[in-house]
Amino acid sequence: MERQLEELITPIPKIFTKELNLLGLPRSMGALSCAIIVFSLFVLENYIITIFFIIFHIILVLIAKYTPKFDPKFIEILSDYCFKSYIDY
Repeated sequence: MERQLEELITPIPKIFTKELNLLGLPRSMGALSCAIIVFSLFVLENYIITIFFIIFHIILVLIAKYTPKFDPKFIEILSDYCFKSYIDY
């Protein structure tokens, strides 16, 4: 019986279990950061705000890289907490 179970075990590549990164951050945080940078550059046309958000993005990448207990769902948890009263189910 154990031999039959061992034959059914299929290894799963790590690429399917790891968090997807976008520019060094988890996908949701990276997409949000990129969207803010593009918005401030092209819509607001304010280079000071754009530089501020680029520096903020670099700081987030460093925090995500060097903090061992960094929660990649941080932005989603924060947005759920902040917008809970505005969402009407």
